[in-house]
Amino acid sequence: MSSKTINQAVIDAVSSVNNSRLQIRNRRIPLLGLGLQSNTICAIIHNLVAKRISELNPKWTFRPHGGAGGDLGGPRNIEVEIKTTTDKRIKGNRVTFKPGYSICVFLTKPSQNTPLEIKEVRCGFLQRRDWTSGGQKTQFSFVKGSALSRLRKVM
Repeated sequence: MSSKTINQAVIDAVSSVNNSRLQIRNRRIPLLGLGLQSNTICAIIHNLVAKRISELNPKWTFRPHGGAGGDLGGPRNIEVEIKTTTDKRIKGNRVTFKPGYSICVFLTKPSQNTPLEIKEVRCGFLQRRDWTSGGQKTQFSFVKGSALSRLRKVM
């Protein structure tokens, strides 16, 4: 998958969220006007990016529930994980994480007064050793800073 496809998918996803309006009775209110939590916005962007990549390049199949198979399935059984965040850390699940290709999207924190913006997008192969545990009381892991800096910056 090309950097151009990835970038276009991220731009389209962020634009969609910024421009989304919900009909409530006789009013249309902005999606970001609801004050949604960052993780909710990230989940929406996550699926929009994967869906849009599959539309821009039909060789890739969107898997809405991700799971053990990845968020995108592609040629030669390649699987891609999409990771989105509004802070500096990429989070994953240490229980199910396996080595593979990832697209990491860094966004600004959304608010009612400012649109969601893209900070950067990085892509590359992450291995199990690139992750660090979030602690014994959580199933989360985080990508190490050294691993993130190795990923190719595409936006």
